[in-house]
Amino acid sequence: MPPLMDISVIPVGKEGASLGDTVVEVLRIAEKHGIQYELSPMSTTMEGDLDTLLQVAREMHEVCFGLGYPRVLTAIRVAIRRHGLHFVLIDRASSGIPMLGVLARGGRYQ
Repeated sequence: MPPLMDISVIPVGKEGASLGDTVVEVLRIAEKHGIQYELSPMSTTMEGDLDTLLQVAREMHEVCFGLGYPRVLTAIRVAIRRHGLHFVLIDRASSGIPMLGVLARGGRYQ
């Protein structure tokens, strides 16, 4: 089962910077490597080969320096499941939706 990587790249210290333009440049790196990704308001989740994901993370971090940011904070979480059913990225996200509905009502997921 391919690993998932959740990444949040936070460029800091450039006045008047448009983060929208920066996000576009960062995501171009995932596209350049052919990585499937899902953008959310706080991070980006990607699926692929672990070595490629880590290379993509490094490039995403470094591109911000090339865009003129003097400081970049990057948080990465990697999830690897070596057994069980194989789900693609969209299946993994949607599989938690029923559980979230139960938990939001104060119940238990069984």
